[in-house]
Amino acid sequence: MTDNIDPKSNSQFSTISHHQGLLWLDEIRNEIRKDVLVKNYLYSLSTRDLQYRSGLASYAIARNMPLHDFTSERDGWCVICGEYTFVETKRDFSGLKLTFETGAIPWCDTSPVT
Repeated sequence: MTDNIDPKSNSQFSTISHHQGLLWLDEIRNEIRKDVLVKNYLYSLSTRDLQYRSGLASYAIARNMPLHDFTSERDGWCVICGEYTFVETKRDFSGLKLTFETGAIPWCDTSPVT
């Protein structure tokens, strides 16, 4: 497996490591349009449609997430980013970029696929 994740891949499910996920985040966070995030947030204030607010928070977290090694003090949770990973797991990332651009997408679930 390579360290480069293609966010434009047609594959709905990907198996990636903690490190690969951070590299992918580092790549896509620069593609996110701030004007869309701001418009969505302002829209949410006037309509109270909360799903459009989460994009701004996700973007803020993504912009400030450092590249780091998986560091766990207990139970397999990374103390820096909160990712749970003992082993590489299959996850659905098909809507993750949309989440940053438009707010919460209910079907975008990056929890492990069973």
